[in-house]
Amino acid sequence: MTGVGRVFDRMAMLAQARPDRIAARPDRIPARVGRIPVRADPIPARRSRIALDGSAGFTLLELLVVLVVLGFLMVGVAQGLHLGVQLWDRQQRELNAVAELDATGRALRQLIEQMDPGGRFEMPDIDGTAHTLRFTTRLPATAGASPTRRAEVVLLVDRLHRLLLRWTPSPHVVPLVAARPVETVLLDGVEQIQISYKPRAPGAAWQPVWQYPIPPLLVRIHIAFAPSDPRNWPDLVAMPMRMRGG
Repeated sequence: MTGVGRVFDRMAMLAQARPDRIAARPDRIPARVGRIPVRADPIPARRSRIALDGSAGFTLLELLVVLVVLGFLMVGVAQGLHLGVQLWDRQQRELNAVAELDATGRALRQLIEQMDPGGRFEMPDIDGTAHTLRFTTRLPATAGASPTRRAEVVLLVDRLHRLLLRWTPSPHVVPLVAARPVETVLLDGVEQIQISYKPRAPGAAWQPVWQYPIPPLLVRIHIAFAPSDPRNWPDLVAMPMRMRGG
């Protein structure tokens, strides 16, 4: 038995012989006397070890998975926005095309309804073919800075497939200087126009040509676009409303 062992044995004998002194002086009891071994909690140590070596964060694989998922979400959002913009742009083009056709139809109807039938001493010519129409009419108030609203107009399609309204002011007096014609583009991308005329005689058929000083009963205009053009023009039928003056 070593010296340390003998010391502990003697202290144990003293404790049995004089327990009152040991109880009164517990600070004199060696640390190993009466100590019950307690197993340390491994969880805090494990947690501290995990916190120290950094293994509680995301792994590289987990970060890659998160990035891939975010990438898919961003691609889906981008495609949805792109599709929405395309649909909005297409709808806007269709609305603009419908508004353009509607404005052109109203303008042509007003010009034909205001066709000048002439008077007793002045009878303007009406020269109508299957693809052109020349007549005298009254321009709308929005025609611009014109000295008179009375004008001679020509409706035709040019080489650039534009529906043109070529008009020249036509006052009742002969001007000293001939006015230059003004061209207004009504529609673009027009393949051709087909114009027919309804005589005033009862039961008369539509005519492809009209070259009389008296306006026809009805004028029908059909505008044909290219086969790939989605625009659709319903036939415009207008009646000259102005009566021949004295």
